[in-house]
Amino acid sequence: MIMTIHTTMTIETEQHLAKLDPRLNAAAEIVREAARFILERHTQRKVRPLGIQVKGRNDLVTEVDKGSESIISEGLKKIFPEIPFLGEEFGIRPGEILSKEPYWILDPIDGTTNFSHGFPLFSVSLALVENGKPVIGLVVEIIRDEWFYAVSGKGSFLNGKPVKVADVPFSQTLIGTGFPIADFSHLKEFQQVLGEIIQQNHGARRAGSAATDLAYTASGRFNGFFELGLKPWDMAAGILLVQEAGGIVTDYFGGNQMLETGHLISGAPAVHRKLFEIISRHYESFLKTNTGRI
Repeated sequence: MIMTIHTTMTIETEQHLAKLDPRLNAAAEIVREAARFILERHTQRKVRPLGIQVKGRNDLVTEVDKGSESIISEGLKKIFPEIPFLGEEFGIRPGEILSKEPYWILDPIDGTTNFSHGFPLFSVSLALVENGKPVIGLVVEIIRDEWFYAVSGKGSFLNGKPVKVADVPFSQTLIGTGFPIADFSHLKEFQQVLGEIIQQNHGARRAGSAATDLAYTASGRFNGFFELGLKPWDMAAGILLVQEAGGIVTDYFGGNQMLETGHLISGAPAVHRKLFEIISRHYESFLKTNTGRI
């Protein structure tokens, strides 16, 4: 049993956050409280039900998701009452967003299915978006007590230390992805893309948390990551992490409308180029006829 409820942030991370950006530092303290709550409930899972509900096909929510979101949303409102909040469960909805106005965007537990099954990989993802782009990003991988964060123009960090994407020959890459879980209309194209990738590199991994996948890409554990059918809260923080770590992030059309389209390709520059070429070829008919969310 994991008994690290007392932790969720090293002293080095605390000190670095305090110096880097006051908004990030304040938000991180709120997320820290939520992370402790999530970890506590994870350790108590055998004696205290998680209150799992089904929102849709393979779309789960637990009482812990809602509790985490309440902790963070209420904390943000107290410190930043002028900034609206977009959460997976509560807050404003994507259609209510004014493109030039700042807003927080939160996934209270990214990897809820993992969490509900006791699979120990899930995170909290929080971003501040301004003019339609993430300017602050924070992903906390709770079990490993790893704090990935970035501020626009200031770099990307893991527990107080700078991180960079790892640009290696494609044959030496490890690529992250996400499987279709509800909409299988593009399953054939996905299988073709994945099949081509794994015949050319060290393999692919599906961790079950897009926010964590993007954090791993930013820190060089993955060399690239791609997925379609994502929600804005799955990827907002991770997009900035990768960009500030020297990586490239685009949608499947090669543009920067990831939050709007729900799909992205990310990675070190040369790796991104290769992934984009493979995906563009196999999704050619779709890309010619569709410019919206998959």
